[in-house]
Amino acid sequence: MFDFLKKLDPLVHFVLLVAVGVLGFLFVKNSKQIESLRTQLAQENTQIITKEVVSQVPAGDSLSEEEVRNIVNEIVSGIPKSSETVVEKYVTSPKTGTDYIPVGATFTTTATSWTDVPGGNVYIDLANDYSSSAYVTWQASLKVAHGNGQALARLYDATNNIAVSGSEISTTSGDLTFVSSGSLPLWAGNNLYKVQVRSLNSFEVTYDSGKIKVVY
Repeated sequence: MFDFLKKLDPLVHFVLLVAVGVLGFLFVKNSKQIESLRTQLAQENTQIITKEVVSQVPAGDSLSEEEVRNIVNEIVSGIPKSSETVVEKYVTSPKTGTDYIPVGATFTTTATSWTDVPGGNVYIDLANDYSSSAYVTWQASLKVAHGNGQALARLYDATNNIAVSGSEISTTSGDLTFVSSGSLPLWAGNNLYKVQVRSLNSFEVTYDSGKIKVVY
């Protein structure tokens, strides 16, 4: 007789659930159980709902206490629990990549002491700007006039007043030659790095196209 209940969607089930409370009130004689059902189920406009449900029940039929309980349990088991929240979990891969930071304009000098390259200053904080596993190398094109002597360049940590270990690169070529360093152990924190160049023996050296490479 109540197979039609199983074909209805969950929202209609909810409405019927309230209606069953009304039917339970009409047909179950135990006053305590009536009050319990009314308290749990009669939370909507039962007059409108009752008309809809009663129209599906053949005239003259009655419901026993057990039948009402079984119907209520069946409907309740089919209603989605609104208190359960479905949380979709998204697993994202760590951001990885390579950045190149230009440092310094084309510059020439004959100084034998370390000399700052104009525009060769940059702040880098590897852990906060990139990742804890990030590392850097650096590269530039260098030459020494007529191939006499040697052109040298390095990175200098102006925040901590120390040359970056392993950052010194050089060439003895009379033509611009691309030179790069290995991985550099930058100190932790947001530090100011400067590009510095010098000539080994006062012959003019040229610096060009410097870049710091960040791998993260």
